[in-house]
Amino acid sequence: MSVINEMLKDLEQRKAPQDESASNYAASVLQSNTPSYKLIITLIVFTAAISIAATYFIQNNLNNENVNSVPEKSTTAKVENIPQTPPIKVTEPEVSNIVVAKNIAAPAPEDKVQTNTVKQVKTPKVEEVAVVSKPSQPVKQPVVVESNDKVEVVAVTPITISTTTDETKSSDKNLVISQVELTPQQLSLKKLNQAKRYLNDNKLNKAQAWLEEAIILDPYNVQARKQLAALWFGGKSYNQAINLLSQGLALSPNNEEYRLMLARLYSTIGNNDKAFAVLNEFSQSKLLEYQLALANIAAQTDHHVEAISAYQKLLAMRPTQGLWWLGMAISLDSNEDYGQAIVAYKEAIASNRLSKNSKQFAKQRLAELGE
Repeated sequence: MSVINEMLKDLEQRKAPQDESASNYAASVLQSNTPSYKLIITLIVFTAAISIAATYFIQNNLNNENVNSVPEKSTTAKVENIPQTPPIKVTEPEVSNIVVAKNIAAPAPEDKVQTNTVKQVKTPKVEEVAVVSKPSQPVKQPVVVESNDKVEVVAVTPITISTTTDETKSSDKNLVISQVELTPQQLSLKKLNQAKRYLNDNKLNKAQAWLEEAIILDPYNVQARKQLAALWFGGKSYNQAINLLSQGLALSPNNEEYRLMLARLYSTIGNNDKAFAVLNEFSQSKLLEYQLALANIAAQTDHHVEAISAYQKLLAMRPTQGLWWLGMAISLDSNEDYGQAIVAYKEAIASNRLSKNSKQFAKQRLAELGE
């Protein structure tokens, strides 16, 4: 046991110096490495600072180049958009205080514009003022000058111009736009004209539709009503035509054309009494055709007094018309006014405008009356 104990002590004594030497070696290594770590960290920080500075410098140069290119583009746009004007006469200039200002970033020193009319104004941000030039108005072309961190404004004296060309006057007149609304009567007339074109093309159904619209727009459109009544008469739509003309007479009682057409319609369907009534309601008409129709229909319906009156009006217009003398003589004879009938028969024969049969009848009747 003692031998073992001695060996253990001997080992412990040997181990202790080794541990001390190892710890001393580690401490020395750490001490020797400390300066190298500090150097590395310093280099990293320095490199990062240089990179940041370089990036900032490059970005600043790019911004300055962009700012310097903006005025050139705007100036070009202004030059291109200046309209060409006709020959002008320059009058006395008028001084104007209109100022155009623009807040522009500072360009490079070498790009600064030099002018002897520049005034520097220290103001906050100024809104852009748009100047629009009109014909015969002062033309204002402001100049904007850029400077470092300042707004430089040039007040431009406008020149008043006056154009004396006829083109300016005519263009001003052409700018006046007026809208005219058609009246119902004008619209009705347009539809009537369209209906006539359809009639010329033999498109009766379309013509009828347009005529109906024309009458709806203007019930007093006589031509449209007559044309539509004629279409219905030709198509044997007698009742529709009679109603259409009767409505027209209600609006225009003295319309002779409505009465003539309506009387013919009634005669066509065999209703001569209504035909006579329609014509006799306006017996004072001075229209030759009207009085002739009234005289004939009155004689056919045995209204001889009215027939005699109509023939008298006709003979006042044309005294040598032998048939009218013969017609009046027959009505006088039928009305037992024999004395006047003899006179009328003689006038009819003397006119030499009767057919052979008519003249023979007149002579025979005179013989029967004792002449």
